[in-house]
Amino acid sequence: MSFKPLLGDGRIRTREEESAPLQTASWIDSSVMFDSRRWACQEAELHWTAPHHLIVLTDGGSTSRTSSRTERKIIYDGQDRPGILTFVPAGAERIGFYRDVDLSYSALWIDPDLALPGLERLRDIPILVNESDAVIGTLLRSLCTEMLFGHRPDTVYVEHLVSLVGLRTAGLGAATSGRERRPPWPSHVRARPQLH
Repeated sequence: MSFKPLLGDGRIRTREEESAPLQTASWIDSSVMFDSRRWACQEAELHWTAPHHLIVLTDGGSTSRTSSRTERKIIYDGQDRPGILTFVPAGAERIGFYRDVDLSYSALWIDPDLALPGLERLRDIPILVNESDAVIGTLLRSLCTEMLFGHRPDTVYVEHLVSLVGLRTAGLGAATSGRERRPPWPSHVRARPQLH
């Protein structure tokens, strides 16, 4: 089986590749798609553009080298490891090179026209690679685990999960772009007083 993303177009070159889907599901007329896979190969090169936003969590395993770039600059050059997040906005070209791949990952695809709270901020975020966020990691791992046990979560569950993941990703994007890190919730949400 090929390591071909669920959505989009481009080209992929791999050497000694093995890929196996673990879980795949979609909700809201494919506006939200989830894909969990096991992937191994000696080398891979990816040039890909997709119509949906993409958030990827490395669940386990690693690479000896992961290099991500745009046409203008290198975004990341290092290793992939468990807990690492990648965000690719809809329409952005994803250029990646991977060596000694032996990992599993979970991918969340989100239609940029999906009208859920927090998702509008994803349009303004650049590609993010080698980020981490414990909340996003926990949410994506829990979705994967639910599905591994044969439970396909209801649409309302997925809508809330996607909104929270979108808000947290927007917070990562704000921090990465050099702006002061904003809280991952809208400004109209007031902080609760702390009990002493």
